[in-house]
Amino acid sequence: MRVYHSPTQPLNHSTKRGFTLVEMAIIIVIIGLIASMIVPAIVKSIKRDRLTNARRLVRIARDEIVGYAVMNGKLPSSPDQIGHGEEIFGKGTLFYRPASNLLADDSICSQDNSTLSVILGSDTRDNVAFVIASKGENFNLQLGNNTDDVTIYEYGQKVDDYPEDVDRPEPYDDIVEYVTLGYLKQKICTSASGSESGPLGADISFAQNMDDFVQGAAIYPRKKQSITVVQENKTINLGNGYRNAYGCYWYSGDSGPCNNGNCTFGNGVRVFFKFRFADIDSSLSSKDFADGFTFALISAANNDCTVCGKDKGYLGYAGDNGVTEPVRYPKMAVEVDTYPDGGFNDYSPYNHVSLMYWGEKYEKKRKKKLVEDVDDDVTHGAGDPDKGDPKNNEYGDLGYYNTTQVTWLEDAMEHTFRLEVDRNATSGDFQLRAWVDCIDCSDLTSSYNGTTPTIQDSVTISNMDYIIFGWTQSTRGKTQNVTISDFGIKFL
Repeated sequence: MRVYHSPTQPLNHSTKRGFTLVEMAIIIVIIGLIASMIVPAIVKSIKRDRLTNARRLVRIARDEIVGYAVMNGKLPSSPDQIGHGEEIFGKGTLFYRPASNLLADDSICSQDNSTLSVILGSDTRDNVAFVIASKGENFNLQLGNNTDDVTIYEYGQKVDDYPEDVDRPEPYDDIVEYVTLGYLKQKICTSASGSESGPLGADISFAQNMDDFVQGAAIYPRKKQSITVVQENKTINLGNGYRNAYGCYWYSGDSGPCNNGNCTFGNGVRVFFKFRFADIDSSLSSKDFADGFTFALISAANNDCTVCGKDKGYLGYAGDNGVTEPVRYPKMAVEVDTYPDGGFNDYSPYNHVSLMYWGEKYEKKRKKKLVEDVDDDVTHGAGDPDKGDPKNNEYGDLGYYNTTQVTWLEDAMEHTFRLEVDRNATSGDFQLRAWVDCIDCSDLTSSYNGTTPTIQDSVTISNMDYIIFGWTQSTRGKTQNVTISDFGIKFL
């Protein structure tokens, strides 16, 4: 019997089929494209995390050596004597080079100088206590280890100055930390000028005059203090973890040659304080935290203790914030800048210190009223001395300084700072010198001659017979937490 299948009824068999070769090829291409985008990002993230961890461990080793020195009055003879002395990249221990004269009992407090120096490009840092370093991602130690010094090169420079490890010149990536003898002595030894009285010779200090400092009128973010005072410690905190913030902190008292914060400049000043960035920036771009601060001397003829500048790269020292009067020229400051900004001609990506003024003057309308000569070009290199506007120092000038370590200031370590300004009241000529990480430099009774100034400059400025002094700070989309302590100023 024949059976006929109705065309209206489906056949009772499967209609499923597999992928064709063309479809399979398309899927493979898509997967390859996705992998080509995702895998490099994952690898890059793994490398970045490993490098961040390596930097953190080297800093832990550094701090353990400091702790050993505090407990024993001397340096350990090898990294085996600390808890984190192992090399991160490869086997063995971290590179460790102590100053040979700091290994005996109680040697740190008995020595005024060390036998070790660090060479950073054209700059030499004397009186280094020790150097601790890791090989970096290329598993190749490349720094220079000579009889009396260690050479630290700029990242990416093709070099190998340590053939004892692997004689293989390639882009430099050693992770290096060092600590000075002066820092250890401040930690361990009795200082001639403790926090009870402030730096020796100071006319005004945190220890004696903390209540006479006031917050500038510019407080941003609203109702939040980006600068606060810790009375029990006699310190001020800058930033306080706020983004897009600015603030100024000025002296307003009557001590020394000052009246309501207006101080007779006379023949100049000597200044000392310590600063510490609490957050460690382990990035190679120096952009994990921002932006820095200034210590500023501003004309009392054109300013009062309510002025302040803008946020971001202006550091609260420059720019018009639209709320208060800006910090008007003439003025001068030491800029401690931790965020590289090409718009201000910073030398990227390095932390730097620089002597700054006001760049070029310009006119600006504010609240429908013309404000003449509103200063504020804080771009490095801006200014025209022929027009009476001193040049802001830029990379390559004696008034601009960075090391080959990208985040050398953002290391959670306490840094000493000293500023000396010599003024000829008749001619308006100024000689400015500043030191960062100076040794035994808190005595303000005489000029400091311990080491070559970190930055220096000579300028001519008029209309600064009376000044206001203090700190300015700012942040952008990143935050910062900076502590200022042990401040003192002496007028000459």
